[in-house]
Amino acid sequence: ECEITESDYEQFEKVLKWFDIVGTTDNFDHFLLTQSRTAGVRYPQYKKSNSGKHKREWDPEVKAKVEHATTFDKRAHELAKRLQREQVEILYGSWETLDERFVKPFKSKTEGQFVGGKLQVGKNERSDGRGCRAGGSGLLDR
Repeated sequence: ECEITESDYEQFEKVLKWFDIVGTTDNFDHFLLTQSRTAGVRYPQYKKSNSGKHKREWDPEVKAKVEHATTFDKRAHELAKRLQREQVEILYGSWETLDERFVKPFKSKTEGQFVGGKLQVGKNERSDGRGCRAGGSGLLDR
Protein backbone atom coordinates (compact mmCIF):
# COMPACT_ATOMS: atom_id res chain seq x y z
CA GLU A 1 0.00 0.00 0.00
CA CYS A 2 1.28 3.46 -0.87
CA GLU A 3 0.32 6.42 1.26
CA ILE A 4 0.71 9.94 -0.06
CA THR A 5 1.86 12.34 2.60
CA GLU A 6 1.28 16.07 2.95
CA SER A 7 4.95 16.54 2.07
CA ASP A 8 4.44 14.55 -1.16
CA TYR A 9 1.48 16.74 -2.06
CA GLU A 10 3.41 19.95 -1.33
CA GLN A 11 6.17 18.77 -3.70
CA PHE A 12 3.53 17.96 -6.36
CA GLU A 13 2.04 21.44 -5.92
CA LYS A 14 5.44 23.07 -6.48
CA VAL A 15 6.04 21.03 -9.63
CA LEU A 16 2.58 21.75 -11.06
CA LYS A 17 3.18 25.48 -10.65
CA TRP A 18 6.22 25.22 -12.95
CA PHE A 19 3.96 24.54 -15.95
CA ASP A 20 2.95 27.38 -18.25
CA ILE A 21 -0.37 25.72 -19.00
CA VAL A 22 -2.43 23.49 -16.75
CA GLY A 23 -5.87 22.07 -17.50
CA THR A 24 -8.42 19.48 -16.59
CA THR A 25 -10.44 17.15 -18.78
CA ASP A 26 -13.69 18.73 -17.64
CA ASN A 27 -12.48 21.96 -19.31
CA PHE A 28 -10.57 20.31 -22.13
CA ASP A 29 -11.55 22.75 -24.90
CA HIS A 30 -10.48 25.70 -22.75
CA PHE A 31 -7.16 23.95 -22.09
CA LEU A 32 -6.65 23.05 -25.77
CA LEU A 33 -7.29 26.59 -26.99
CA THR A 34 -5.04 28.10 -24.31
CA GLN A 35 -2.30 25.61 -25.16
CA SER A 36 -2.76 26.26 -28.88
CA ARG A 37 -2.50 30.01 -28.43
CA THR A 38 0.62 29.67 -26.30
CA ALA A 39 2.27 27.21 -28.72
CA GLY A 40 1.13 29.01 -31.89
CA VAL A 41 -1.13 26.25 -33.23
CA ARG A 42 -3.55 28.07 -35.54
CA TYR A 43 -6.13 25.34 -36.19
CA PRO A 44 -6.54 23.09 -33.16
CA GLN A 45 -8.82 20.12 -33.68
CA TYR A 46 -9.41 16.72 -32.15
CA LYS A 47 -11.59 13.69 -32.51
CA LYS A 48 -13.81 12.81 -29.57
CA SER A 49 -13.19 9.43 -28.03
CA ASN A 50 -14.11 7.83 -24.75
CA SER A 51 -16.63 10.54 -24.00
CA GLY A 52 -19.56 9.76 -21.81
CA LYS A 53 -20.69 9.80 -18.27
CA HIS A 54 -20.00 6.67 -16.31
CA LYS A 55 -22.33 6.25 -13.39
CA ARG A 56 -21.68 3.55 -10.88
CA GLU A 57 -23.55 2.31 -7.89
CA TRP A 58 -21.05 1.99 -5.08
CA ASP A 59 -21.25 -0.18 -2.02
CA PRO A 60 -21.11 2.32 0.91
CA GLU A 61 -18.01 0.68 2.38
CA VAL A 62 -16.19 0.74 -0.98
CA LYS A 63 -17.29 4.34 -1.57
CA ALA A 64 -15.84 5.38 1.81
CA LYS A 65 -12.51 3.72 0.94
CA VAL A 66 -12.42 5.42 -2.46
CA GLU A 67 -13.22 8.79 -0.87
CA HIS A 68 -10.38 8.33 1.61
CA ALA A 69 -7.93 7.11 -1.05
CA THR A 70 -8.60 10.03 -3.40
CA THR A 71 -8.29 12.94 -0.99
CA PHE A 72 -5.08 14.21 -2.59
CA ASP A 73 -6.47 13.58 -6.09
CA LYS A 74 -9.37 15.92 -5.34
CA ARG A 75 -7.04 18.56 -3.99
CA ALA A 76 -4.85 18.21 -7.08
CA HIS A 77 -7.87 18.62 -9.35
CA GLU A 78 -8.98 21.78 -7.52
CA LEU A 79 -5.43 23.17 -7.72
CA ALA A 80 -5.26 22.46 -11.46
CA LYS A 81 -8.62 24.20 -11.99
CA ARG A 82 -7.43 27.23 -10.02
CA LEU A 83 -4.14 27.43 -11.93
CA GLN A 84 -5.98 27.07 -15.23
CA ARG A 85 -8.27 29.99 -14.36
CA GLU A 86 -5.28 32.13 -13.34
CA GLN A 87 -3.51 31.34 -16.62
CA VAL A 88 -6.67 32.10 -18.62
CA GLU A 89 -7.02 35.46 -16.87
CA ILE A 90 -3.47 36.37 -17.88
CA LEU A 91 -3.94 35.35 -21.53
CA TYR A 92 -7.56 36.35 -22.15
CA GLY A 93 -8.51 38.72 -19.36
CA SER A 94 -11.26 36.44 -18.05
CA TRP A 95 -12.72 32.96 -18.29
CA GLU A 96 -15.83 34.46 -19.87
CA THR A 97 -13.80 36.07 -22.68
CA LEU A 98 -12.13 32.77 -23.51
CA ASP A 99 -15.47 30.99 -23.42
CA GLU A 100 -17.46 33.50 -25.50
CA ARG A 101 -14.84 34.57 -28.04
CA PHE A 102 -12.98 31.32 -28.57
CA VAL A 103 -14.48 28.16 -27.03
CA LYS A 104 -18.05 28.64 -28.27
CA PRO A 105 -16.99 29.40 -31.89
CA PHE A 106 -14.55 26.48 -31.75
CA LYS A 107 -17.30 24.09 -30.59
CA SER A 108 -19.71 25.46 -33.22
CA LYS A 109 -17.37 24.12 -35.92
CA THR A 110 -17.75 20.57 -34.62
CA GLU A 111 -18.67 18.02 -37.27
CA GLY A 112 -19.73 14.72 -35.73
CA GLN A 113 -16.81 13.52 -33.64
CA PHE A 114 -14.44 16.16 -35.01
CA VAL A 115 -14.33 19.03 -32.51
CA GLY A 116 -13.24 22.26 -34.17
CA GLY A 117 -14.17 20.87 -37.60
CA LYS A 118 -12.54 18.38 -39.93
CA LEU A 119 -9.14 19.22 -41.32
CA GLN A 120 -9.73 20.55 -44.82
CA VAL A 121 -7.01 22.02 -46.96
CA GLY A 122 -8.32 24.66 -49.38
CA LYS A 123 -6.64 26.36 -52.32
CA ASN A 124 -5.42 29.24 -50.12
CA GLU A 125 -3.94 26.92 -47.54
CA ARG A 126 -1.23 24.30 -47.59
CA SER A 127 -0.63 21.27 -45.45
CA ASP A 128 2.79 20.79 -43.93
CA GLY A 129 2.31 17.01 -43.99
CA ARG A 130 1.75 16.75 -40.24
CA GLY A 131 -1.92 17.65 -40.21
CA CYS A 132 -1.18 21.35 -39.66
CA ARG A 133 -2.41 24.10 -41.93
CA ALA A 134 -0.84 27.38 -42.85
CA GLY A 135 -2.49 30.43 -44.34
CA GLY A 136 -5.89 31.98 -43.81
CA SER A 137 -6.96 33.55 -40.56
CA GLY A 138 -6.74 31.44 -37.45
CA LEU A 139 -9.31 31.04 -34.70
CA LEU A 140 -6.72 32.00 -32.15
CA ASP A 141 -5.51 35.20 -33.82
CA ARG A 142 -5.95 38.27 -31.64
